[in-house]
Amino acid sequence: MTIKAPGLTNAFTTPRLTVINSRFNEEEMFLNPPERILSEIDKIKREKKRLDSMEIGLKQELENHYEQNHINGKFISDGVMAIRQRREGKWEYTEATEAFETKAREEIESRKAEEREDGIARQNEPSFSWAIRAEK
Repeated sequence: MTIKAPGLTNAFTTPRLTVINSRFNEEEMFLNPPERILSEIDKIKREKKRLDSMEIGLKQELENHYEQNHINGKFISDGVMAIRQRREGKWEYTEATEAFETKAREEIESRKAEEREDGIARQNEPSFSWAIRAEK
């Protein structure tokens, strides 16, 4: 089942702007305006957040059904399967072990910094991506 949120356009099927190039008498395709791109990304991010919240609530309802023995740890309905997964608890260590770990990390960071300063370590080329968020 495909769900399309009301008011949400599909950025991949949204018509692009076109202009006739009189010099070559050919149609040229232009990119969507940056304002439109940001608007569409913002709509998508808000819709994803809303849907993620709904999913969390529905999973909690499944957990409630499991706890009340209405379903087992594996439940199938209309070709969709839900499996209750076990996540191991985190380990808690003594203060001595935590302190040892902290000291070891500090030593490793110090050694790495030393290699950078001595010119031994090499930095890879940077990469780029877009971070999209609501303006504050």
